[in-house]
Amino acid sequence: MSHRTNSNANAHWVLRTLRFAAVGSAATILYLSIAYLGVYLGGEAIQVHVVAYLVSVLASYIGQKFYTFGIIDQNRKYGARFILANLVLMVTQLALVIGLVLHSPLNGYAVLTASALYFPAASFLIHTFWTFRAPKAISA
Repeated sequence: MSHRTNSNANAHWVLRTLRFAAVGSAATILYLSIAYLGVYLGGEAIQVHVVAYLVSVLASYIGQKFYTFGIIDQNRKYGARFILANLVLMVTQLALVIGLVLHSPLNGYAVLTASALYFPAASFLIHTFWTFRAPKAISA
């Protein structure tokens, strides 16, 4: 690989990472807005988490697919992967929320904040290296 090609690949990766962070930040703000509103209105952290999660994941899928990874169509392949990846993320994040609710002195706001901090890093890893991973080039 030439220096120019390597440099272009690095620049592309950095830009994609920044886009992922922008979409992820927007989805996290959406999650926290819904979650905090739910707690403020008297909801329990676990139920509020589920509603906030579903809404923010849908927004994240739309943003990541089109803006971050620039994928048009291919919903069957990437949509299925996204759903599977988010099932894994949902189970692990829900386990974190339930664990904190049952075994920590944290209030609902703190539990949901911890949940919101966990998700972006885990999401970045699974979506970058599996969900939206570009196919490997076939070498001649």
